[in-house]
Amino acid sequence: QRYYYYGCPLDVIPDEDPNNPGEPFLCGDTNVDGNQLARTSEHMAIGAINYVDEWFNGWTVSARLDASYQSKQYVNPLNVGYVDERTLYNGSVNLTGPDGHWDVTLWGKNLDDEEYVQSVFATALFTNILVANGQGRTWGGTVKYNF
Repeated sequence: QRYYYYGCPLDVIPDEDPNNPGEPFLCGDTNVDGNQLARTSEHMAIGAINYVDEWFNGWTVSARLDASYQSKQYVNPLNVGYVDERTLYNGSVNLTGPDGHWDVTLWGKNLDDEEYVQSVFATALFTNILVANGQGRTWGGTVKYNF
């Protein structure tokens, strides 16, 4: 006999299916026909706004704001558990010297400090799910001198 326990709304009864006496207990729909592919979004979109201008004494400033969206992702082929949709915003401002030697950048990721799930790993038996949360808002900068 086979027993499927994943996603059962009732207590597991190992003897027989309560709705079909004499049949092995199969809780959860094991048919994946027509289901969304696991760990993939049905919809994704990326957009960005860039600004570039020459400022004082030949210095160039460039700025970028981007957004990335992904719809919900199921964590397994049965389409039972899922990771919710998310939209993340990132940005940067860059100054480049007139001779191209100096390059200064300030950047930020996840600007609105969205709490989200970065990735999910379901074990082989689907009894344990490991979740990794995404990183919160981060800021940084780089200074480069090109020879």
